[in-house]
Amino acid sequence: MEAGAGCALQGDTTEDSPPGPGEWVNSKLTLYRFGTKGWSWSRFRYTRGLRAGWSGLHQVQRRLTKMPYPQELTDPMREELVRMGVTELRTPGSVDEEIEKGSGTLLLFVNSVCGCAAGMARPGLALSLQNSSKPDRVATVFAGVDTEATARARTYFSDYPPSSPQIALFKDGKFVQLIQRHQIEGTSAPEVAHKLISMYEAHCTTAKS
Repeated sequence: MEAGAGCALQGDTTEDSPPGPGEWVNSKLTLYRFGTKGWSWSRFRYTRGLRAGWSGLHQVQRRLTKMPYPQELTDPMREELVRMGVTELRTPGSVDEEIEKGSGTLLLFVNSVCGCAAGMARPGLALSLQNSSKPDRVATVFAGVDTEATARARTYFSDYPPSSPQIALFKDGKFVQLIQRHQIEGTSAPEVAHKLISMYEAHCTTAKS
């Protein structure tokens, strides 16, 4: 990295804790690098299987991720969901208000800058919303961007480790089901859509055209 450059590391595993034994080997990470020509990104692999190695990298990651992602990177990811009719929740209060409306079904999409969100989760969501049975409302928080809103959303399914993307379904204000990152990565958009549609058909009783 050139002198004076800054960077932010975004893990492809959970955001708030290291993976378990055996899970961090060959774990992918994304490096966002700010140099003289602006933001760029490249991918590399972290292959050390030692907890000390992970711990040191994790500490660096936690310091560097305090740097915000640039809007030119994140705005298209937001707009992709907004074009689907998804409501953005950018504050803890808006999260509480949306979830606690009570009646009906709500799908909460935890957006992410990672590749599996771009290639699988967001396109899979778009495909799933073409189904006749779908949630009454769809909303989103943006992990790593709207951090307080994301943290608040995750308190509603706190029995599960934080990851991004995540897709949670609520019915009548109660959490009912969650799709985690490990169920998304390595699949395809149609496969993600199939998982979502199965969830809709199990819990969303009102068909919407």
